[in-house]
Amino acid sequence: MGYIISSFDFDAEGSGKGSTTSPATARARSSSFVPRTGHGSQPGIKLLVKKKEKQEADRVMGRCLFWSDLPLSITKTNPFWQPMCDAITVVAPEYKSATCEELRGSILQAEKQNINSRLVELKKTWEVTGCTMMFDGWTDRKGRILLNFLVHCPKGTMFIKSVDASEHIKDATTICELLDGFIWEIGVQNVVQVITNNAANYVSAGKMLRERHHTLFWTSCATHCLNLLLEDMGKLSFIKEVVDMARSVPKFVYNHAFVLSLMRKFSRNKELRRPAITRFAANFITL
Repeated sequence: MGYIISSFDFDAEGSGKGSTTSPATARARSSSFVPRTGHGSQPGIKLLVKKKEKQEADRVMGRCLFWSDLPLSITKTNPFWQPMCDAITVVAPEYKSATCEELRGSILQAEKQNINSRLVELKKTWEVTGCTMMFDGWTDRKGRILLNFLVHCPKGTMFIKSVDASEHIKDATTICELLDGFIWEIGVQNVVQVITNNAANYVSAGKMLRERHHTLFWTSCATHCLNLLLEDMGKLSFIKEVVDMARSVPKFVYNHAFVLSLMRKFSRNKELRRPAITRFAANFITL
């Protein structure tokens, strides 16, 4: 199942059981939920609540987030947070939350169909604009080397599948076969570019692909190139000395409670950038 981030339309059917609704409300329920809590929207009766009731609603919402250990930034980063609140205000006060069985059953299946239909529309654009095939490898907690296959086009990025390549990750010929099979799966006429990291086996596989498909471009990942560049720069003696000194600063601060408290006091609770082992750019971010 592929995933693409997009904004969905929310449709509702009016129940009409034992209740009377105005024509405006009926139209809202038959088509889509009308945002009633956004800026500039006409305030509805449900929004004209007492201040104490509004504060209590906010506290209950916060309690839900706190208890579930969800990041509070979800209210800003999740594009469906406000539409969810808008949808509830349309149905309220008779709205009852969907059960766990409904969420993992019919609602999940309906959302899966919705996403798949949008992915079908995305695939149609590949024939018009062409697409870029992206190839990303990572290691999971079990030590397996997994390869992610993604397709990017002006309409968005789509995840296709993952392959366990632990046994043949260093074999350029096998990697080339994997990439070639994926190209045929997407459509040779649709793939304009292939992006991989800059490791020697991927470079060799890219050359083999270009020999098979003369209309194809192979490009190394810019992020990986910058990471390797910074790694080599960090090996220079006069830079390595400065980086080692910089790495010792957060280590000292976080190992001494008094110094850490002092730093947070004067930095207004900001944290230091701490270097990572495999991400060499972090060393320079620390500086």
